[in-house]
Amino acid sequence: MYEPYIKTILETTNHCKTPLVSPYFIGIDGLSGAGKSCFASELSSVLANSQIVCLDDFYDNTIYSIDLSEAFRVLNSLQKNTPVSYFPYDWNLRNKSSCSVYRVTTNIVIVEGVYALKSMLLPLYSFKVWLNCEATEAFSRALNRDLEFDSEIKKLWLDHWLPCEHKYVEEYSPSSIADLVVNA
Repeated sequence: MYEPYIKTILETTNHCKTPLVSPYFIGIDGLSGAGKSCFASELSSVLANSQIVCLDDFYDNTIYSIDLSEAFRVLNSLQKNTPVSYFPYDWNLRNKSSCSVYRVTTNIVIVEGVYALKSMLLPLYSFKVWLNCEATEAFSRALNRDLEFDSEIKKLWLDHWLPCEHKYVEEYSPSSIADLVVNA
Protein backbone atom coordinates (compact mmCIF):
# COMPACT_ATOMS: atom_id res chain seq x y z
CA MET A 1 0.00 0.00 0.00
CA TYR A 2 2.74 2.45 0.96
CA GLU A 3 5.45 1.16 -1.40
CA PRO A 4 5.69 4.19 -3.75
CA TYR A 5 5.83 6.58 -0.80
CA ILE A 6 8.47 4.54 0.99
CA LYS A 7 10.55 4.47 -2.19
CA THR A 8 10.53 8.29 -2.18
CA ILE A 9 11.74 8.36 1.42
CA LEU A 10 14.42 5.73 0.72
CA GLU A 11 15.85 8.00 -1.96
CA THR A 12 16.26 10.78 0.62
CA THR A 13 17.99 8.49 3.12
CA ASN A 14 20.66 7.04 0.82
CA HIS A 15 23.33 9.07 2.58
CA CYS A 16 22.47 7.34 5.89
CA LYS A 17 24.33 4.12 5.09
CA THR A 18 27.31 5.04 7.26
CA PRO A 19 27.17 6.35 10.84
CA LEU A 20 26.20 9.99 10.93
CA VAL A 21 27.33 12.80 13.17
CA SER A 22 23.65 13.51 13.71
CA PRO A 23 20.84 11.04 12.95
CA TYR A 24 18.34 11.50 10.13
CA PHE A 25 14.94 12.23 11.68
CA ILE A 26 11.69 11.46 9.86
CA GLY A 27 8.48 12.91 11.31
CA ILE A 28 5.19 11.15 10.47
CA ASP A 29 1.95 12.92 11.36
CA GLY A 30 -1.75 12.48 10.65
CA LEU A 31 -5.09 12.16 12.38
CA SER A 32 -5.72 9.29 14.79
CA GLY A 33 -6.52 6.28 12.66
CA ALA A 34 -4.74 7.61 9.55
CA GLY A 35 -2.18 4.78 9.59
CA LYS A 36 0.90 6.47 11.08
CA SER A 37 2.02 3.45 13.11
CA CYS A 38 1.58 1.05 10.18
CA PHE A 39 3.43 3.41 7.85
CA ALA A 40 6.27 3.89 10.37
CA SER A 41 6.56 0.12 10.87
CA GLU A 42 6.68 -0.57 7.16
CA LEU A 43 9.25 2.19 6.66
CA SER A 44 11.42 1.01 9.55
CA SER A 45 11.41 -2.55 8.17
CA VAL A 46 13.27 -1.39 5.05
CA LEU A 47 15.58 1.14 6.73
CA ALA A 48 18.62 -0.44 8.35
CA ASN A 49 19.68 0.96 11.71
CA SER A 50 16.40 2.76 12.36
CA GLN A 51 14.07 3.04 15.33
CA ILE A 52 10.54 4.29 15.89
CA VAL A 53 9.64 6.71 18.65
CA CYS A 54 5.88 6.90 19.18
CA LEU A 55 4.52 10.19 20.51
CA ASP A 56 1.74 8.26 22.30
CA ASP A 57 4.49 7.24 24.75
CA PHE A 58 4.55 10.86 25.90
CA TYR A 59 0.86 11.11 26.74
CA ASP A 60 0.28 12.98 30.00
CA ASN A 61 -3.05 12.21 31.65
CA THR A 62 -2.90 15.40 33.73
CA ILE A 63 -3.19 17.53 30.58
CA TYR A 64 -5.02 14.96 28.39
CA SER A 65 -2.49 15.44 25.65
CA ILE A 66 0.99 14.63 24.42
CA ASP A 67 3.74 16.23 26.52
CA LEU A 68 5.71 17.73 23.64
CA SER A 69 8.34 19.16 26.01
CA GLU A 70 9.21 15.68 27.26
CA ALA A 71 9.12 14.30 23.72
CA PHE A 72 11.48 17.08 22.61
CA ARG A 73 13.85 16.33 25.52
CA VAL A 74 14.10 12.68 24.49
CA LEU A 75 14.34 13.35 20.74
CA ASN A 76 16.85 16.17 21.20
CA SER A 77 19.07 13.82 23.23
CA LEU A 78 18.91 11.23 20.45
CA GLN A 79 19.78 13.88 17.90
CA LYS A 80 22.85 14.79 19.96
CA ASN A 81 23.83 11.09 20.11
CA THR A 82 23.17 11.04 23.84
CA PRO A 83 21.50 7.95 25.32
CA VAL A 84 18.27 8.83 27.09
CA SER A 85 15.62 7.17 29.22
CA TYR A 86 12.00 8.03 29.93
CA PHE A 87 8.85 6.47 31.35
CA PRO A 88 6.35 5.84 28.55
CA TYR A 89 2.63 6.08 29.13
CA ASP A 90 0.96 2.71 29.71
CA TRP A 91 -2.49 2.85 28.12
CA ASN A 92 -3.69 -0.25 29.99
CA LEU A 93 -2.72 1.14 33.40
CA ARG A 94 -3.64 4.70 32.35
CA ASN A 95 -0.50 6.06 33.89
CA LYS A 96 3.22 6.36 33.28
CA SER A 97 4.91 3.00 33.22
CA SER A 98 7.05 2.09 36.21
CA CYS A 99 9.64 0.70 33.80
CA SER A 100 11.78 3.15 31.91
CA VAL A 101 12.67 2.88 28.25
CA TYR A 102 16.33 3.39 27.41
CA ARG A 103 17.19 4.53 23.90
CA VAL A 104 20.44 5.05 22.06
CA THR A 105 20.81 6.84 18.79
CA THR A 106 20.47 5.02 15.50
CA ASN A 107 21.22 6.39 12.03
CA ILE A 108 17.53 6.99 11.41
CA VAL A 109 14.90 7.98 13.96
CA ILE A 110 11.27 7.75 12.87
CA VAL A 111 8.93 9.84 15.03
CA GLU A 112 5.26 9.00 14.58
CA GLY A 113 2.16 10.45 16.14
CA VAL A 114 -0.45 13.15 16.10
CA TYR A 115 1.30 16.53 16.55
CA ALA A 116 4.60 15.19 15.19
CA LEU A 117 4.80 18.20 12.86
CA LYS A 118 4.10 20.79 15.54
CA SER A 119 6.53 23.70 15.45
CA MET A 120 8.44 22.64 18.60
CA LEU A 121 9.58 19.40 16.93
CA LEU A 122 10.11 20.67 13.37
CA PRO A 123 13.81 21.62 13.78
CA LEU A 124 14.62 17.97 14.49
CA TYR A 125 13.36 16.60 11.19
CA SER A 126 15.26 15.96 8.00
CA PHE A 127 12.07 14.74 6.30
CA LYS A 128 8.40 15.29 7.17
CA VAL A 129 5.42 13.12 6.19
CA TRP A 130 1.70 13.83 6.50
CA LEU A 131 -0.73 10.90 6.19
CA ASN A 132 -3.81 12.31 4.52
CA CYS A 133 -6.97 10.46 5.45
CA GLU A 134 -10.60 11.59 5.40
CA ALA A 135 -11.65 12.46 8.96
CA THR A 136 -14.60 10.05 8.88
CA GLU A 137 -12.39 7.18 7.69
CA ALA A 138 -9.70 7.97 10.29
CA PHE A 139 -12.37 8.17 13.00
CA SER A 140 -13.81 4.79 11.99
CA ARG A 141 -10.36 3.16 11.95
CA ALA A 142 -9.44 4.65 15.33
CA LEU A 143 -12.67 3.44 16.94
CA ASN A 144 -12.18 -0.06 15.51
CA ARG A 145 -8.57 -0.10 16.69
CA ASP A 146 -9.45 1.08 20.20
CA LEU A 147 -12.47 -1.18 20.81
CA GLU A 148 -10.82 -2.73 23.86
CA PHE A 149 -10.92 0.59 25.71
CA ASP A 150 -13.91 1.39 27.87
CA SER A 151 -16.53 4.10 27.45
CA GLU A 152 -14.51 6.58 29.54
CA ILE A 153 -11.64 6.51 27.04
CA LYS A 154 -14.04 6.66 24.09
CA LYS A 155 -15.78 9.70 25.61
CA LEU A 156 -12.43 11.41 26.13
CA TRP A 157 -11.49 10.57 22.57
CA LEU A 158 -14.72 12.02 21.15
CA ASP A 159 -15.03 15.05 23.44
CA HIS A 160 -11.40 16.08 23.71
CA TRP A 161 -8.80 14.39 21.50
CA LEU A 162 -10.69 14.50 18.23
CA PRO A 163 -11.62 18.22 18.51
CA CYS A 164 -8.01 19.02 19.49
CA GLU A 165 -6.69 17.15 16.44
CA HIS A 166 -9.03 19.01 14.11
CA LYS A 167 -8.04 22.34 15.68
CA TYR A 168 -4.36 21.43 15.23
CA VAL A 169 -4.90 20.63 11.54
CA GLU A 170 -6.80 23.90 11.01
CA GLU A 171 -4.25 26.07 12.84
CA TYR A 172 -0.97 24.46 11.74
CA SER A 173 -1.85 22.95 8.37
CA PRO A 174 0.73 20.16 8.79
CA SER A 175 0.12 18.86 5.27
CA SER A 176 1.45 22.13 3.86
CA ILE A 177 4.80 21.79 5.64
CA ALA A 178 5.26 18.09 4.87
CA ASP A 179 7.87 17.02 2.33
CA LEU A 180 5.59 14.14 1.37
CA VAL A 181 1.81 13.76 1.63
CA VAL A 182 0.68 10.13 1.70
CA ASN A 183 -2.90 9.31 0.76
CA ALA A 184 -3.74 6.74 3.38
